[in-house]
Amino acid sequence: MPRVRDLLYRFRPAGGPGSATPAGVPADRARDLAEELEPVFTALAPTLAHCREVVEQGRRDADRARTRDALAVERLLADSSARAATARAHARAQELAEADSRGAVVEADAAAHASRLGVRLGELLPTYREQVVASVRALLAEAPGRDTGPGGRP
Repeated sequence: MPRVRDLLYRFRPAGGPGSATPAGVPADRARDLAEELEPVFTALAPTLAHCREVVEQGRRDADRARTRDALAVERLLADSSARAATARAHARAQELAEADSRGAVVEADAAAHASRLGVRLGELLPTYREQVVASVRALLAEAPGRDTGPGGRP
């Protein structure tokens, strides 16, 4: 009597086309793999659903974070613009104050120089006046046909 193993050996998977091999049932590798992995995929279905939920939650969190950060950036830009305007106004005021200070120094120097020129003019003017009057008298004295008035003055 044949053994059970020998009976089952006839139904062993056979290879694909090619060289001759012992007769057998053609192998359906895809079905065999699907049957083998079906319990694994069934067991992983809850994990896969949880992963999808985690990804969706991550997307929602990212959207909220983007919105929050965009608002923070807008506030930061507005605050920076306000501080920049204040800083520009402060710098402008400092520049004007420094320009006024430099202008006051220049004005004081000019006033001092004008005062010195006035003193010098006061010192030199009588001398120059006497020289001019003497020159005019000399010119008049040299002029022919000069009319002199009473007291010898023209």
